[in-house]
Amino acid sequence: MKFTKNLSRLPLLLILIISGLILSINLNKPFIGHHDFNSVFYGNMAKNYLRFGFLKTKLGQVTSILQENPLKFGYHTHHPPLLPILMGISFLSFSSFEAAGRAVPIAFSLIGVLIFHQLVAKFFSKQIAFFSSLFFILTPMFIYFGKLPVHEPLVLGFSILLIYFYFLWVKNRNNKYFFYMIPIFIFAELTGWPSYYLPVIFFIHSLFFVKESKIIKKTFILIVLSVFVFSFLLLHNVILTRNLFGGGLLKAFLFRFNIGQRASTYPFTLLEFFRKEALWGSIFFTKTLILLSLFYLINTFLKILKSKKTSITQSIIFVLFFFGIIHPLIFRNAAFLHDYMLFYLLPPLALSGALGLQLIITQVTKVLGLKKIKTLSLITFILVTTLIATEKLKFVDALLNSNMHLDGYILGKIIKKDINPQENILVVSKKFKDYEDIFVNFYSENQKISYTENLNPDNVKNFNWLIFLKNSPEINQADLKNLSKYSTVEKQNFFFIKIE
Repeated sequence: MKFTKNLSRLPLLLILIISGLILSINLNKPFIGHHDFNSVFYGNMAKNYLRFGFLKTKLGQVTSILQENPLKFGYHTHHPPLLPILMGISFLSFSSFEAAGRAVPIAFSLIGVLIFHQLVAKFFSKQIAFFSSLFFILTPMFIYFGKLPVHEPLVLGFSILLIYFYFLWVKNRNNKYFFYMIPIFIFAELTGWPSYYLPVIFFIHSLFFVKESKIIKKTFILIVLSVFVFSFLLLHNVILTRNLFGGGLLKAFLFRFNIGQRASTYPFTLLEFFRKEALWGSIFFTKTLILLSLFYLINTFLKILKSKKTSITQSIIFVLFFFGIIHPLIFRNAAFLHDYMLFYLLPPLALSGALGLQLIITQVTKVLGLKKIKTLSLITFILVTTLIATEKLKFVDALLNSNMHLDGYILGKIIKKDINPQENILVVSKKFKDYEDIFVNFYSENQKISYTENLNPDNVKNFNWLIFLKNSPEINQADLKNLSKYSTVEKQNFFFIKIE
């Protein structure tokens, strides 16, 4: 009996092993790739927790570079603080900042996969649980963004756990699951804004699907809890910035809602928005998975229209989809600029895709009068899993090896190694001023770096070092001629001019 029970856990163990192996690819790779701005941005805040301590920073997300005066701290207030706090704790355990930074989202990605598998196994079937989990982890979305230090993997891990406990509570009418949800909600809402949608989603679901007053009242309590957590974050904001919406919190919300003057700098129509999201969806989730999911959804909606009934099990998919799409729809500006905002669609697409494939197999075998359905089903699932895993293989390889911020990393490492931290540095490059400064600052840990796109000869005396990027359009030969009296050192892609 014990052997049989252990044997039944092998599929889940295999899923977790594959997930771990996938997410460990390039674990120590420098933060130089696609959307690694987030990695160094939150990584610097994590470093600041170690530099100054949690008390001196007041648990705030300090953006300053080596600024020791708490009165001059700059705070990031646009997101709740749990991600960089956890990264700071992780930095204590690893010798590599990159591995430490990625360890946090990886842990929550694995939790998300584990709970997703258990949710599907509990309410659907073990076969659907196994293959939908494979669909989940073999998409480019999971492979790349499942380890990126952003809020999405953490929030999704918490959210799948909350959805799992919610449906166990609804199914078994056991209040222990409700009480499990309370601390998870608090941590989730201290991590990311999408967590705040779930209490409302559960309340709506309990009204239309459960229709039991005790459960409806308790889901409303979760909404009240969310108000308290959000109020706590606003109070924390006042402590940090002496302003309820200090640090540009309100402006950030309006910008991400695509409202206001700042949002007008990134204009797009609703049609352009949906086209872009659809394109990203087909790339990051694969066309195969999208088509299978659409087949299942269309078939299910037609059945519901005909029967006028929806089961609690079917409603799980609706809850997952609603949670997956609501954040990109509300924060349209953020979703239009950041492909990883679609990360929350991983669970519903993986589940509906597996159910869609099962539905196709059932209908085809019924029409053709085929037998040995289990064998045919298993072979088909294996083939489709292979197709999903290989459809975007070149794209995944390009993502994993992306290095558009390599120059920022290289310059940061050179400055840290070769330049006295008390010396003033001027980097003459529009590219570095606009895009690479945060990477240079993260890897150099130097607060005496300034950036400009045009060199003013009168300001040269204010700096100890001038740095030019080779073959940069900002390099003016006349400027170089005027600086020829100073010693110039060539290091990798840069000219270093020492101002004596």
